[in-house]
Amino acid sequence: MASGVYNRCKKNLMTSMDLENDTIKVMLLDSNHSFNVDHNTKADIVANEVSGSGYSAGGQALTNKSLTQDDDNDKAYFDADNPKWQDSSITASHAIFYDDDLDDDDLLLSVEFDQSYTSTNGDFELVLDSDGILEVS
Repeated sequence: MASGVYNRCKKNLMTSMDLENDTIKVMLLDSNHSFNVDHNTKADIVANEVSGSGYSAGGQALTNKSLTQDDDNDKAYFDADNPKWQDSSITASHAIFYDDDLDDDDLLLSVEFDQSYTSTNGDFELVLDSDGILEVS
């Protein structure tokens, strides 16, 4: 399983991304996608975006975003509510998070699922890790 934080995100965390105030979106990709740490923008990966009823191109914006500083464990966490595509008919194998406020829709991170998941006229919910979307230590 290939998941990881994109190099562009690492640079942007030090310069231009505002995870709390920018529009951070998550889009779903099919099994043809292959994580490449050197991808930088949504344009690099959009060819493998899923399509189907209940899903809009570009994915959806995260809601209730938060940043937490954990001094006990010397970490910081970025989290949000679980995104859900209601009444959808889609199959996805990856979730890609990106900053929609940056000019090129810079990528943050990719999450590869352990298999492809399908919704058929139902809800497709991306259950985020209980420790958050992104941990920096």
